[in-house]
Amino acid sequence: MGVQDGAPYCRPSRGMTDTVESIRGTLNQKYPSDGPHLPYAGVDLSGWIVAALKQKQAVQQVFMEPPVPVSSAVDYIRQRADILIKNGFIPLFIFDGATNPAKKNTNDARSAIATKAKEDLEQMYANPNETDLAKLFKLQQLAVQVRKDVLYEVLMMAKEMDIPVIGSAFEADSQIIALGKQGIIDVAVTMDSDIPYQGMCKTIMRLSVQSPDGNCCLATFTDLLQKVKSKIQDARQQDIAKARKRGSRQFDNGNSSCFVRDLCPRDLSLFACLLGNDYVCRLEKHGPQKSLRKMYDYLQLECDLAKEDFIKDYVPTAVPKSC
Repeated sequence: MGVQDGAPYCRPSRGMTDTVESIRGTLNQKYPSDGPHLPYAGVDLSGWIVAALKQKQAVQQVFMEPPVPVSSAVDYIRQRADILIKNGFIPLFIFDGATNPAKKNTNDARSAIATKAKEDLEQMYANPNETDLAKLFKLQQLAVQVRKDVLYEVLMMAKEMDIPVIGSAFEADSQIIALGKQGIIDVAVTMDSDIPYQGMCKTIMRLSVQSPDGNCCLATFTDLLQKVKSKIQDARQQDIAKARKRGSRQFDNGNSSCFVRDLCPRDLSLFACLLGNDYVCRLEKHGPQKSLRKMYDYLQLECDLAKEDFIKDYVPTAVPKSC
C-alpha cells in the first residue's frame, strides 16, 4: 500500500515524463558511460512479485490443475530487470525478511481479504450455474498469494542474469533506505510510495516496459519536500478564503499568515503518519486536506515555541547532502 494518498505528491503532475535512460544520464558525472562502474538500482522486489501475480496469465497459471510453474510472473520481473540493465543500471533485488511486528494489522487485513476471496471462490466452483467470469477473475486476483516456487524461480532467474540479491532483516523498503544512505545504491525502484517519504533521494516509480528507454516517474526527495510544503500553504490559503467568504473574523489580527518554513525529513515522516501507512493507521475522518491543515498547525506551533526559547538550539534536521 505505502502511504495512503501519498503517491500523487511523489509523481509529477505532467505524468510519466521520465525514462530510465534519462535518469541514467543524470548520473553520468559519477558513472561515465565508458567507465568501469555502473550505478545500482535497488529494487523492492515484493512489489514486482505481487504485481506480477495479479496479471491475467499469472492468475490463470496459479489456479491451474494440476499445478504448473507461474512462468509469466518470472517473465514480468525479467522484462523490468532488462530495462534497467539495457539502460545502464545494475539491478539489486531486495527481498523482504522477517515480518515486522509494527505491520501486523496490515498483514492481518491482507490475509483476511485473501481468505474471504478463497471462500467465495469455493462457493462459485460449487455452483454449476455460475458464469460470471469477471467476478471469478477478480476473486482469483484477491486470493493469489506468493508461492515458494515463484520465489525460487525468481532467484534462479537472478542467478542466470547475474543480478545480486539481498535478503532484508525486515522490510525491503527500510533496507533500501539504509543502502541509499550508505551510497551503495543510487536509485530505488518500487511500486509503493513509502520509500520516497523515508528519505530516498531518487526513486523510480511506475516503471513501464512498453518502450526500450523505460518510461517511468522519478520521485526525488527534494521535489517531494517542496510539493508537500506548497500543498500545506494551499490548504492554509483555502481555509482563509473560505472563512472570509462566510464573514468570519477568525483570521483577523495578524492571524492570516501562510508562511511555511522549508520542510525537513522528519516533517515528511510525520505527514506520512497523518496520512496513514502500513505501520500507522490513519486517524478517523482524516483525509489529505485535514492532514495538510494539521501539518500547518504543527509547524506553526514549532516555530512559536522556538521563538519563545521553549525549544533550545532549534534546527530542523537537514536534507541529506547526497540529495
